[in-house]
Amino acid sequence: MLTQNNIIIILYSLPIYQLLFYTIQLISFKKSNPSRKYLGLLLLTMTLFLLVNAIYHLGYINMMTKLYYLYIPLIMALLPVFYLYINSLTNKNYEILWFSRFVLFIPPLFVLVLNLLTYGLLTSHRRQMFFNDDHTIFGASLGSAGLPLLVLWLSLLVLLALQIILAVSKFRSLIDTEKALIKQQPGYLAHLQFKWLNIITASLLVFIVAGALQILLSGPKDLPSSVAFNILMLISGGLAGYYGMKQDILLTEVAGVGSVGRPIVLTASNSENINDTLNTNERSVSDEEAEEVIKKVETLFQNEKPYLDKRYSIDDLCRQINTRRSKVTPVINEVIGKNFHSLINDYRVREAIRIMETDESNLTMDTIGDMVGFHSRSTFYACFKKYTGQTPKEFIISGKTGR
Repeated sequence: MLTQNNIIIILYSLPIYQLLFYTIQLISFKKSNPSRKYLGLLLLTMTLFLLVNAIYHLGYINMMTKLYYLYIPLIMALLPVFYLYINSLTNKNYEILWFSRFVLFIPPLFVLVLNLLTYGLLTSHRRQMFFNDDHTIFGASLGSAGLPLLVLWLSLLVLLALQIILAVSKFRSLIDTEKALIKQQPGYLAHLQFKWLNIITASLLVFIVAGALQILLSGPKDLPSSVAFNILMLISGGLAGYYGMKQDILLTEVAGVGSVGRPIVLTASNSENINDTLNTNERSVSDEEAEEVIKKVETLFQNEKPYLDKRYSIDDLCRQINTRRSKVTPVINEVIGKNFHSLINDYRVREAIRIMETDESNLTMDTIGDMVGFHSRSTFYACFKKYTGQTPKEFIISGKTGR
């Protein structure tokens, strides 16, 4: 039989498990995009805040007396981590110096220091009393623990509000700058989906505001407020995790498409240039091994076009060319300069272009993308734009105009 306590525990557990699910997926990936560590750190910080928040509102006072120092700093660290995540998506993270990154985290560090100087100086007995008191902004009495309580309120009402205002302003400025660059260089940031980014941003802001309001307005084990605030955090955290993962997967698919000047093509006229490339840096495979793998891959892709299968994997490739994965992967990554996804997506885009240039049956873009092996519209459009600098529709229109 469900009791009120059991319902409240479930309400606080669901958002934690949901974000933990996304975080574990990011950690378990073998390869890392530049943005993946920041997305993982963002989701992990959200998870930790939810965990401490649950401990507080479920009334685990002994545990909370030790974790309270991190309570507000965790929620205030979300926006700085998110800013680093956005910069990593736009390839600008390398421009942020370590000192500048430290400056981003001054607000949460400042609150941490304030907690140490106020709450940290209370006796054990007064800390217990602090958590037994009403902390809601309308019902609390400052009492003997007034200074830590003032730090709590001012952190959430003033510092967090200023953080949100500055972060939204900075985010809009950054996105406007990137959109202007995209107009000048159409293939630039083809992987970036602004709609998804807006959803992640809005979801994170809802998550932060809901968390702050719950601290300010909701007492421990208050069922109506627990339902309202935890549903908000469940939905907002879920959307941030879901679209963050989609953006991460798309970045993996698009990274390297159209780069290094080719999909690989070995002919008498260019094999010497490829050998020069093989000798440029130290490789984990020899030049002869690399050239052999490249020839096998190119012959397979030209004759059989296995990449048209949406489920085509690197294991399938290794089996078809009868070569160990430990040899194929370094050739793709180190010699060709791509990852497996961007390699086959290069070929898929080339096949899509061939269909568009020769087919007169007016196939839809979604049909063409499906025919050449793309598993989603967003991946097809992003890869095509990265490769050609145009969307598929723009490419067809320009082709018809040029005839």
